[in-house]
Amino acid sequence: WGTVLWNGVSVTGSGAINITGTSGGSGNGNGGNNFGTVIYNNVSVEATGTGTVTISGTSTNTGTGTGNTGVWLTDYTGNGASIISDSGDISITGSTGGTDSSSVGFYSSENTNASITSTSGDITLTADTMDYKSSMQSSGALKLQPETATTTVGIAGGAGTLNLSTDEIGYLQNGFSSITIGKADAGAITVGGSDTFNDDLNLITDSTIAINGALTINDNMSM
Repeated sequence: WGTVLWNGVSVTGSGAINITGTSGGSGNGNGGNNFGTVIYNNVSVEATGTGTVTISGTSTNTGTGTGNTGVWLTDYTGNGASIISDSGDISITGSTGGTDSSSVGFYSSENTNASITSTSGDITLTADTMDYKSSMQSSGALKLQPETATTTVGIAGGAGTLNLSTDEIGYLQNGFSSITIGKADAGAITVGGSDTFNDDLNLITDSTIAINGALTINDNMSM
């Protein structure tokens, strides 16, 4: 593994908190040895005041072994794993070279005590692939965007390398000033089925946008 925050570690500061991890390996290695940055079980990373949190993780394993993940936020025991800020921004970037379907840029576990929360800062998740089950909340802006140019985006069952399921959209708590999916150099965005967004929604791409399902937007939408 690269950088690991494990079992009861607390990182708190009023300035910029920067955490970076890289794991090596190649071939069909076991994913358990190829996480870039791990935030695991009863761990908090918290920036107070205007302090920011920047987390990046890279798994350089290029094989078909499972779970080669860039950034892994997990709470398997119910004791919490959280990334927090007051008014400062939170930025998380995850990269993986793995080809197995369980190898993703950003992963968070299924327990509800894993969370990414800011009072008013922006939250930005950047990864070509994501599989998250953690709550996200802020009164600032949320961006979910691919890392690599031309990466396609799928929403609610739509085809795309960066694929955001209906369940994943459901973890986005009401109250963001806006939600942006994609970015200026992203590939095609495809909405495959119905979904609901409680906040302003922006879909951004350098390619096409196909909406094949009913989107319910409780605020405004732009494309």
